Amino acid sequence: MKYKYSNILFVLSLINGSCGSSDQDRHSTNDTNVNVTLVDTNSLDSSIASENIEETPKRSNIDLSAFEEIHADDKVELIKHLEFDYDYLSRNDENWAINATEVFHFFDLDNDGDMDAIYDGWSGGEPTIVRIYLNIEGTYKRVLNEVQYITDIQIENHVLNAISIWDPGCCDSYVAFHEDYIVHTSKDHMFFESIKRTAIIGDEPKPSQLLSEPICFVIDKDIYYLRSSPEIDTTELVIYDNYRRSDNIIAQYEKDAHGIAYAQTTDHTGRIWWFVEMDPDYYPVETEFYDYETEETYLLGWMSSRYLTVIKDETIL
Repeated sequence: MKYKYSNILFVLSLINGSCGSSDQDRHSTNDTNVNVTLVDTNSLDSSIASENIEETPKRSNIDLSAFEEIHADDKVELIKHLEFDYDYLSRNDENWAINATEVFHFFDLDNDGDMDAIYDGWSGGEPTIVRIYLNIEGTYKRVLNEVQYITDIQIENHVLNAISIWDPGCCDSYVAFHEDYIVHTSKDHMFFESIKRTAIIGDEPKPSQLLSEPICFVIDKDIYYLRSSPEIDTTELVIYDNYRRSDNIIAQYEKDAHGIAYAQTTDHTGRIWWFVEMDPDYYPVETEFYDYETEETYLLGWMSSRYLTVIKDETIL
């Protein structure tokens, strides 16, 4: 899947990496044989990244109407069959009838010849929502209900194959999640299989340069820190609202935890920092992240390269 936004979560989703756990073929990042080539994100194809790597989508920017094969008048009639799920909106939004045609999209998603639906719009509360409905003999059944935005979708030959959802957080949430799903589709049935979920503290600075190739590593120190920015910062950090901490540490990992580095920068002291994705098989000892234990989640942040040992000869897909 190719993501159309410049946020690092979507860029990283283009590069699927895997790291082994062998103690062989390792060397320190201080070794002069480690070759690191940086790629300015401005040089990436426009379908992968825009000029500003820190830009995040304000709402779904996928043109779902491009998939529709339905007359406008028929669309209005079909929306009436879905109003049962949006009574709170139709009663409280005086522009509901007008706006509904912009947020409901109809197409055959299970190749059975009838019009299924995707709702991509306001929830009636603070977040936006994404809902998918299957048309089963004229009755709509909701099969997906997620908050926030679609970042990518694959519909081929009237079959929904994949979808990705970006949840930058709502209300007092401060962790943003991005999740890719493969969709197993048959007539009147869909199963959404999560294939990758990543998380990032919402206000983390994103890298402006990516490594030309990801680097697999293992931590070579008893306790090592994942930070919210590429520096050792002991000033007060406001995570959200009135919750504060006295440094920029967002997770602590034990020795031998694995990860993949995708970007690099150097601070004012000359210390090298990597923007990393930590292997979910290795839980942090302590962390400011939440909702990562019930579902396999790759945690993102900055880590000093000093005590990260490169794992050589590993396959990067």
